[in-house]
Amino acid sequence: GGFLFKLLKILIVYLLCTIIISAVQLGATYVLEHFTGSWSWATMYQQFDFNFENRVALIPSLKFGVAGLIILYIFQPLIDIILDKQERQSINVVFAIAFTILACDCFFTFALPNLHNWG
Repeated sequence: GGFLFKLLKILIVYLLCTIIISAVQLGATYVLEHFTGSWSWATMYQQFDFNFENRVALIPSLKFGVAGLIILYIFQPLIDIILDKQERQSINVVFAIAFTILACDCFFTFALPNLHNWG
């Protein structure tokens, strides 16, 4: 594995991060639009020349790709080091708390405002 191979690997990871994050963002706009009638960045991407229905845009997607690289190559190894030093029980408690917060956020964002539509 020479330098060019490592560079190619990073480039592939970057492209995958960019594509995956953009696809998730695009999907999120449709989910948010369905449940809330809009999405929070509905007008933000108008300023970019290359955008798709103001849902995703090229420049922000490329920046998200950089963020993905930073997460994968800097933060993830640090998190692995921290988690390796923790007991399994502590990790499970932190996960349960984080999952509960996420579930409550989803409920209050999507379900609660639309309860009257379910009846």
